[in-house]
Amino acid sequence: MADRLEFHEKLKGILELAARQNSRITTEEVERYFKEDQLSQEQIELVYEYLMSQKIIVKGYEKENSRKTDDKELKMDADEEAYLKEYLNDLKALKRAKPGEKDMLFGRLASGDTSVKARLTEVYLEEVVEIAKELYHPEIFFGDLVQEGNVNLMLALEGLTEFDNPEKAVLCEIRQGITSLIEEQTEVKKRGQKMVEKVSALDEAITKLTDELGHKVTFEELMVYMDMSEQEIKDIMRLAGEEAEEG
Repeated sequence: MADRLEFHEKLKGILELAARQNSRITTEEVERYFKEDQLSQEQIELVYEYLMSQKIIVKGYEKENSRKTDDKELKMDADEEAYLKEYLNDLKALKRAKPGEKDMLFGRLASGDTSVKARLTEVYLEEVVEIAKELYHPEIFFGDLVQEGNVNLMLALEGLTEFDNPEKAVLCEIRQGITSLIEEQTEVKKRGQKMVEKVSALDEAITKLTDELGHKVTFEELMVYMDMSEQEIKDIMRLAGEEAEEG
């Protein structure tokens, strides 16, 4: 138990560290932070996934199998298809990047010319759409994936410090941002489903114990029957709208 509590505190600490860095952290920083814990690669991967579920960008990490959807597999609903059609039509108004333009723009950015960020953003907007299509998740509106990618595109350009392969760094952050949104949203839904299941189990327990015991059940009786702490039961009861007598 002590080890688990200590590890929980360390997770809390690394979240705070990432929060101070605009919700961004590198794989090197994560591995350095947990160096004394001697985590296996599998455990480090779990830390990365946990951070992503909290909408933290882990620079240098790309989740395995994240490139999963091609155009033939896309099954958007009507609203998503309409959004994509209109959005792509809007992008046609922007000038396409000329050969060598990206390298030139990154070169100017590396020399301190921040005025090129607007143009770099323009030339990567279609890349964001393609990455969003690759990572498409049927439980999340496609437009939300695109907008999250656009936000991370701008943040990537704002904090870009690696110019050996700047395009790779930017595309990685776009992918990370979209993947983090998916991780966060699906995790929220999983937690919600688990809570629904707990509420249903509590309702069944109250009904069964009331029938068997012939009186309104107490916290102690529910704690024993459900093998839960008093606080856990109170939390579920607040959602279920149930009450139990203490004593």
